[in-house]
Amino acid sequence: MEEDKEEIFKKLIQKSEPDFTASDFTDHVMKMVQAEELVRESALHALLVNNKLDQPSLSFESGIMAQITPVKKKVEKPIISKNAWYIAATFFALMIQYSFFSKSSQITAMDSSLIKITNAMFDFSNNAGQMPVIYFIVVVTLCVLLLADYFILQRFGKRAVH
Repeated sequence: MEEDKEEIFKKLIQKSEPDFTASDFTDHVMKMVQAEELVRESALHALLVNNKLDQPSLSFESGIMAQITPVKKKVEKPIISKNAWYIAATFFALMIQYSFFSKSSQITAMDSSLIKITNAMFDFSNNAGQMPVIYFIVVVTLCVLLLADYFILQRFGKRAVH
């Protein structure tokens, strides 16, 4: 039964000839499309003229603005607080004071100020080795943390605390 249907279909295809269109077929179709567009445009224009745009009420903007709640500002807070900086500065000043005044050589009044400064610098470098090792470890650790904080801020931007 299916074979019969296929044969009938093949015969129909062989009997049929290709369709030929008139030379002005495309022009005729385009004219019909343009006529439909004109009808739609005129209907749209009439609709827009007859129905004016809706205007919001005078209190619309103030009503919307009243519904908006302000967002809390983000407070930027540094990792190392001011008190920590004061403690670090005090610690550093005490280390310098310790190195200047411990076992320093006596400077006579006849020495010039340049010699005094040079001697003080040498005394600092000589006495720095006499300080306990924990002072050095603390200073180096603070420097590393401060540098890490600086580079992290440079790479990722400001930090905000909520």
